[in-house]
Amino acid sequence: MELWSKEHLVTLLPTTIVMVGIAIMLAYLFRNKDEKIKMIPIQVIAVLIVLLEIVKQILSLIDGYTLFHLPFNFCSLFIFVLPLFAFYKGKGSDFINTFTVTACAMMSLLFLVYPNLIYPGREITNFFKTYFDFHSVLFHNLVLFALILIIALKLYKFDTKKDIIGILVGLLSYCIVAAVMAQILKANYNNFYQCSIPALATIVDNIKAIMGAVLGQIIYVIIVIMINIVAAFFAYGLLRLYDKICQKIKSNRHKT
Repeated sequence: MELWSKEHLVTLLPTTIVMVGIAIMLAYLFRNKDEKIKMIPIQVIAVLIVLLEIVKQILSLIDGYTLFHLPFNFCSLFIFVLPLFAFYKGKGSDFINTFTVTACAMMSLLFLVYPNLIYPGREITNFFKTYFDFHSVLFHNLVLFALILIIALKLYKFDTKKDIIGILVGLLSYCIVAAVMAQILKANYNNFYQCSIPALATIVDNIKAIMGAVLGQIIYVIIVIMINIVAAFFAYGLLRLYDKICQKIKSNRHKT
């Protein structure tokens, strides 16, 4: 189970450093601007993500459509939630914002810990060779950049009690839809059909051998849902901790 490939080391690390640098620069430049101005970089990313996906879907149709390209993967959520976060400010926007930020944090955390699971090193090598590899690499890096910008520009305000409800409702809604579609279409959306991590796949196979294929699959899906919920609250907790540390530092500066 290789967490980082050589390709990730030479691309993801420097890219992340550059993204953090740009975010810090924008935070300084926009420090006295209102939220509408600060939201512009997120809006640009949201539009880019949608355009990238439209091209992907068109090319997939031309090449002979692959069911895995249907928007039921976890990362497909960003096609919908990032534009809503960037442009929608009506009823329910607080819920959308909470789920968007948490989903971005979940993907980014996994991306920085286990990038080889998000996309393999060969897709980096083929970045300029095939559109689908180009899309995969750029798409996920844009989501990471969006989270970095949201944090740096302070575009999200925490409300823990409301946030918990928003995370649970949003995540469970996604998991139910994705899990059902994965079984119907036999496509591995968010690992709901089969485990893509070799070390864990053996354990899943043993569970199915003991419990039977159907019951074993149900247990597996429930486990995946629980993992998603734990990951969501862990990612949210890290963001909340970061926010509290920043507030404490700011408070100490004012006292001195």
